[in-house]
Amino acid sequence: MLIKMFAGLVHATTCRTDCRIVAIHGAETVRAGTGLAALGLFVLGVAGCASTGGTLGGLVPLPKALQGSIVDNVYIAKDGAFRVMSPHEKGSNEYAYMAVKEKYSPMGDYVSFGPAAFDQSIYRVNFTGTADAQGVAIPFETAAEKVIASFRGELEKGYGTELIEKEKGVSRANGRNVLSWTYVQNLPSHSTIQGRTSADTLTHKVVAIDGGNLIAVLWVQTPASCGACEGKATLFTNSFEFAK
Repeated sequence: MLIKMFAGLVHATTCRTDCRIVAIHGAETVRAGTGLAALGLFVLGVAGCASTGGTLGGLVPLPKALQGSIVDNVYIAKDGAFRVMSPHEKGSNEYAYMAVKEKYSPMGDYVSFGPAAFDQSIYRVNFTGTADAQGVAIPFETAAEKVIASFRGELEKGYGTELIEKEKGVSRANGRNVLSWTYVQNLPSHSTIQGRTSADTLTHKVVAIDGGNLIAVLWVQTPASCGACEGKATLFTNSFEFAK
């Protein structure tokens, strides 16, 4: 069942920030019945973030040892819970440099792709349960808002600037409820070990899909400096499939 919906260089903190989100947001990947109400209370530490690929010193691409698999440019979750398009095709320069972060546990699943060589966007998939600690179902909209608020808070903390909401939508796709958001985040110039970065603006395209007792959240952040990234967030979110 395919869910149809919408999806340069960014600051050097992008990859580190994303890893921290994976670690702290382990609680966001709670499966049904394991306690959505505990969102934000679990801190798993950076050790919870399994990273593969990326580069050595920003120059040499490293091999990928995925927990999931990529077949015909489609990423298949380790536990088979979902499929989603890889943002970059195998064999391409972007794929060679692309970092992948995966977290699979009884609490749920999280996968992110990027940054790559020139496309410094990060493409995320997160599964979240829709029951509280007592196993009582939480409405999709309420659960989605909790997840989005938690991610938003970590991104603001990680980058040190506010996410400004530009759009919010409610729709249905293939019989499922869908919520969507667009945020922008202005990043000032700052010094890194590689030198001083240029100021940039991130656009965050976010989609939450009602999976019954699960929510799939797709969150793509793209820097304005990446002129070739136009439309890639849409392609990524459009490709998402729940397990059949």
